[in-house]
Amino acid sequence: MRIRYMDYACMGRPAPSTLSAVAEAIRKMSQWELPGTAQTLKLFEEVEQARIQAAEMLGVKSKHIALVNNTTHGLGTLASGLQLEKHHNVVIPDTEFMSSTLVWQQAQKIRGFDIRKVVTSNGQVGVKDFESVMDRNTKVLVVSAVQEVSGYRTDLQGLYELAESNQAFLMVDGIQELGVLPRNLIDTPVHAYCAGGHKWLGNPFGLGIMYVHPALAENCHPSFDGYLNVHEPKEGWDSYLQSRTRTAFDSFIPLEEARKYEPSGTPNWMGAVGLRAAVQEIQEKGMDLIAKSTLQLTERLKSHLKTLGLQQYILGGSESIHCSGIVTFSLPGGLEQERRLLGKLEAEGIYVSLRSIGGIGGIRVSPYYCNTMEDVDKLAEMVEGEVKK
Repeated sequence: MRIRYMDYACMGRPAPSTLSAVAEAIRKMSQWELPGTAQTLKLFEEVEQARIQAAEMLGVKSKHIALVNNTTHGLGTLASGLQLEKHHNVVIPDTEFMSSTLVWQQAQKIRGFDIRKVVTSNGQVGVKDFESVMDRNTKVLVVSAVQEVSGYRTDLQGLYELAESNQAFLMVDGIQELGVLPRNLIDTPVHAYCAGGHKWLGNPFGLGIMYVHPALAENCHPSFDGYLNVHEPKEGWDSYLQSRTRTAFDSFIPLEEARKYEPSGTPNWMGAVGLRAAVQEIQEKGMDLIAKSTLQLTERLKSHLKTLGLQQYILGGSESIHCSGIVTFSLPGGLEQERRLLGKLEAEGIYVSLRSIGGIGGIRVSPYYCNTMEDVDKLAEMVEGEVKK
C-alpha cells in the first residue's frame, strides 16, 4: 500500500539527509578517540553550528537564538522568567494550543496577574480581536503564527505594532509556520518566536528554536543558572576545572544573550545535529519554493472541496496572506462523519488528522512540498465518496 503522508502539522517526516547526519553522528560517537573534555567541547560545537544555522533561517544574529527542547519549553521559560505584577494581564486567543495557556498558570498563581481570553471566529485571529480585551495593563500578547486547527496565518506585523504601542511583548508560537512558510524576523519583528523541531522543520530529535528580542531579554530572566548559562572563565573551562583554587561558590557573570534560556548541562547534541541538517535541507531546497509548492497543494484541495459543495465547511481565511500549509474542513455530518472518514483514509494509507478546538474543527490536511497533486486528488476522491454516498 502506498502511503500518502499529509500530516506534517502533527509530525514532520525527516529528510534522508537529516537521518543520515544523525546516524553518522551516532556512528562517530562509538569510535571517538579523544579525551572526555575534548569530546565534550566537540559536541558543544555541534550545538553552536545548529544555532548559527537557525539564526540564518530567521534572518537574525545567533546571539538572539536559544535552542530549546520544544515550543512549550521555550514559551514556558519566558513565562516563568518575566516578572509580571498583580495588576498586569496576558492575552491569549481561545483557539491556541493548550500549552499557550498552561505555561502561564504557575506564574499566575505566584504573581496574581490576569490571563484574558481573546474570542475568535471560525479560527481567524485578528488584531481587533486583541484590541477588544487589552488595556494599559496588558503586558504580553501570545499567538500562533499559524493556528494549529484552522490553519489561519496571523498578521504578526499588525500585532507587533499593537504590542509596541502598548509597551507590551508579542510572543509567538511558530511551530506551524517555520519550515513551510518564510519568516524573517528583521522584516517582521516579534519579541519572541518559538518553534519545536518535530513538525515542518523535520527534526523529531528533541530540539527546536527560540528567538528572543533584546528588549524582552532585558526584562526576562531564567529561574536558575547553570554553568552553560554563564560566561566561560577567562582561562577556559579545561584550565578552570583543573585549578586547585576552584570552589563551588565561585562567582560567574550570567550571559545576556539568548543562550541564558537554554537548559544548562550537557546539551542535546544529537538534536543539534538533526536540527542543523534539517535547516540546511530546507535552505538548499529554497524556502520560497517550498512555500509555493505546498500552497499549490493546499489550494488544489480547497478547489476540490468547493466543487463538492464544502466551501462553507473550510476553516480559516480565504485571503492568500492568511493561508498556510494547513487546510481543515468539517463535514455536514459533524464529528461522527469526520471520524468515519478519517478511518477510511487511514485504511487507504492517507494520513491526516482530526482536530477541534473552541467549537470548530474537522479533518486537518497538512501536505508538504514532497507530496504530489495525485496525493491531494486521491484524498478528495475519498471525501467525495463519503459526502455523496
